[in-house]
Amino acid sequence: MKKALRIGKLGSAKSGLSAGIAFTVMFLLATALLNLGAMSAEAAIARVGVATVFDNTTATTGSVTIPATTAGDLLVVVISGGGDGINGGGSSAVSLGATAMVSAVRSPEAGSANETTIWYLANIPGGQTTVTWSYAAGSLGTTDNGIIVQEYSGAATTAPVDVTATWNSNNSAVTVGNSGTATATAANELWIGGHSILTSGTWSAPTPTGTTLVGSSTAGATGIAFEDNMTLGAAANALGATCSGNDSWAGALVVFKAAAGTCTTNAPTFGAWSPTSGNVTPGGSTSYTVTVTNADSVGCANANITFTSADTPATPNTNFNGSTVSSNCTNIAPGGTCTATLTTSSPAGATPPSSETTKITGTESVGSKAGTTGTSATTNLVAACTTNAPTFGAWSPTSGNVTPGGGTSYTVTVTNADSVGCANANITFTSADTPATPNTNFNGSTVSSNCTNIAPGGTCTATLTTSSPAGATPPSSETTKITGTESVGSKAGTTGTSAATNLVVAGPSVPAGSIPVVVTVAALMAAYGAWMGIRQRRGGNTQQGTE
Repeated sequence: MKKALRIGKLGSAKSGLSAGIAFTVMFLLATALLNLGAMSAEAAIARVGVATVFDNTTATTGSVTIPATTAGDLLVVVISGGGDGINGGGSSAVSLGATAMVSAVRSPEAGSANETTIWYLANIPGGQTTVTWSYAAGSLGTTDNGIIVQEYSGAATTAPVDVTATWNSNNSAVTVGNSGTATATAANELWIGGHSILTSGTWSAPTPTGTTLVGSSTAGATGIAFEDNMTLGAAANALGATCSGNDSWAGALVVFKAAAGTCTTNAPTFGAWSPTSGNVTPGGSTSYTVTVTNADSVGCANANITFTSADTPATPNTNFNGSTVSSNCTNIAPGGTCTATLTTSSPAGATPPSSETTKITGTESVGSKAGTTGTSATTNLVAACTTNAPTFGAWSPTSGNVTPGGGTSYTVTVTNADSVGCANANITFTSADTPATPNTNFNGSTVSSNCTNIAPGGTCTATLTTSSPAGATPPSSETTKITGTESVGSKAGTTGTSAATNLVVAGPSVPAGSIPVVVTVAALMAAYGAWMGIRQRRGGNTQQGTE
């Protein structure tokens, strides 16, 4: 910038042409500086072109032609095959052109001589079109093998390997592909999974979400697969895929670091409050949680995010004590998240209704971001808990008949009539009959169900059952009342009763307009005896008349 200033001064003392040249020089210099800044900005890891897949069944050496490489990129090779193999020593080697590649991980299959290996070369030379490999005598070259090659941009050019893992199985189920689990040190690194199985089959369903099956082959007797993922966070993960074959297999995993670049800082971002608003009663408190994300770019340092809160109207006041944020975020990687908890309380003497809005602000106190951002939640002050007796709706049915030896049931809706802010309640029921039961016509009523954990304004159903003994004498009736008592909750009293229900013991049905006739064996015998007496008397009188 000092040179640009001198040029400007020089131009002021010379002709207009010189001034124009000075302006042009400053413009070009500024453009170059901007371009330099853009070049230093970090680029995300990305695939370059498509994978090259090759099967080779017998040769102890081999080569595969790939698209011309781009200088500075990362080249990754997954190889499957038999024997002590590609990483077993001797003359085993993999090269990009004349440059030797590095063995990152080797995973032998369980129960077989097959294995999966992953090789890489960082900061590759440009314009290379051939990958070659060779094997120790008597190893991989005598059985089937395969190779998959893929190039990536945006990876670290020195010491690129973050972590590795392996896994294997002998004659496992059809679902194959666990690479072994590793924990990356940063988000959005390059995860590479390599798999081989000692059989042919079709590969599909890469896991976890964001994983791509870059290439696979079953052309020979050995299946091979290559997966990648560039979306995972700094957490434990494993890559996998499903193979339709079922045999001994091996999985391997390498996580490569992203290239260091100019860190792009962003203010922390906030998700939605849970809940978005809430109620608090005088003397009470309520809490909210929110997910906070470190939105800095990959390549930035981990950050601590601290929180402050501000209330509208300002607190403390007569209705609110003021809000607090109980937890901060510590050592959060770019793209990582944590949870902030906001608590708001009200003094015992608060006067509802009232409300306040609380905003919390997140500041990166350690890390790349100096700026802040925030989000708000609303707290409503409501009246203190007012307890009320449970209320009852109408019986269904409102009345009914029961025959001697029978029974009948009724239902009623019961409401917890406490105000918002009261605790949930259990409501238990008792019943009382008029006339008192049991008696000669009724066994007594029972309430078969209670209400459990009913919120203020919530409802449940009570069921009343009444029965009559077999020797009941109709007609008769009784009235049953049930009482609801809050045994758990805010209501200490009882009260709350049902509407009266009339229960009638039914007699024999009689057609309308007819006279009921009741005939018994005793009545028949009495009638027969009377008739015989009359006949005998009539017979005696006849005999006397004849004489």
